[in-house]
Amino acid sequence: MSNKLYNMIPRIKRARDFYLYDERGDRILDLYLDKGRAINGHRPAGLSLALKNTLSRGLYAPYPSIYHDRLMKLLQREFPGFKHQGVYRSFESYLNSDGPIGDFSDPAREDKTGKNILWRPYMEVGEECTLLKITFPFPGCDVVAVLAQDDEALPPSDAIPPYVLSGLIRSWFDWKIRESKAEPESWNILDETGHWERRGPYLTPLCSREEYDDLFRYYLDRGILISPEYNHCSISAVDIREGSLKKLFKNPRG
Repeated sequence: MSNKLYNMIPRIKRARDFYLYDERGDRILDLYLDKGRAINGHRPAGLSLALKNTLSRGLYAPYPSIYHDRLMKLLQREFPGFKHQGVYRSFESYLNSDGPIGDFSDPAREDKTGKNILWRPYMEVGEECTLLKITFPFPGCDVVAVLAQDDEALPPSDAIPPYVLSGLIRSWFDWKIRESKAEPESWNILDETGHWERRGPYLTPLCSREEYDDLFRYYLDRGILISPEYNHCSISAVDIREGSLKKLFKNPRG
């Protein structure tokens, strides 16, 4: 991540749905969404309730729990072609456990994908995929799952606190509800700016890396947060409130 761009983001006092509010109370439309982990929005009610309920049972420590089995069953149901699943504190933890590696294709950024694919909400898994990396729609959580076909050996799952596992399950359920109500035709909200190449709701900048700082600053000055990372997509699958794009389209940048 570019610390220079990240440090341009004002201090956030609160967040709700797809908006951030800074110390002055100014509203910022969030198209970064915590690297997509907040694709359900900030402060989702279902996730907050799941965490509260699990923590009320004292399930802080990463002991074996029923939530691990529930998460494995969820992944088996959602991705039936993948017989092996592992859940890890972070992708770095997975790599340090000597799991099978390789370059992961990103269908949000590439038209052609291979055997190792980074799964994203709303994007399909190619038929050739044999190794799948999943980042969950859980804001602020680095936990990833890796799924493999029969011929791939995965390291054992990390010990994950039960409250985190329950949050992963609930955030997935919340996303499935959101997916069922999605209106893909609304994802084209920034197409006419000429700044982006879009695949599904995912936006890749058309400008060069050297020009991206100016684009980031341009959007932020107009109350819109795009990804502070050039190689990480911004996302248009958000609920837009009236006036949120007014400053952007009033004087569009060429």
